[in-house]
Amino acid sequence: MKRIVLVALVALIMALPISTGSATPANLDPVGRALLGPSGGSSVSGTAFLTRRLSTNETHVILRATGLPALRTLTWRVYTGAQCGVAGAKRLAPSGTFEATKLGLAMVSTTLPGAISASDAGPDAYITLRIFDQGIVGFEREIACGNFVDQPDTFSQHWW
Repeated sequence: MKRIVLVALVALIMALPISTGSATPANLDPVGRALLGPSGGSSVSGTAFLTRRLSTNETHVILRATGLPALRTLTWRVYTGAQCGVAGAKRLAPSGTFEATKLGLAMVSTTLPGAISASDAGPDAYITLRIFDQGIVGFEREIACGNFVDQPDTFSQHWW
């Protein structure tokens, strides 16, 4: 009889849901990641992340790049409508500027108002981050570009 009660008690315990009070909720904000590659004969490489913070209606941009022109002020922009190698059809967010270190490195983290949405991107929902060098005043050239894919990486470029 004791054995049946013990088996029933173990079965009851195993059937109860397990919960930990300290578990953190999953991050439900869509994240895109782009591996930056060189453009226009540069040697720039790096990684960029876009996170759509739906709860606060913001977009967080993180950028890390190497091989940049030393001590130069550069511009980054987020475009849609085309992959790297083709001019972006529409700028999705305000551009940002940053300065490369004397070693040609840069790290940028900024939050933009508004969450980038699929309707912003249009039917060709490719998103790219591009870095531009002003160089000569009045002339701007693209020196790096990366196509965003969803995270975890399923190779989908429709990451929202």
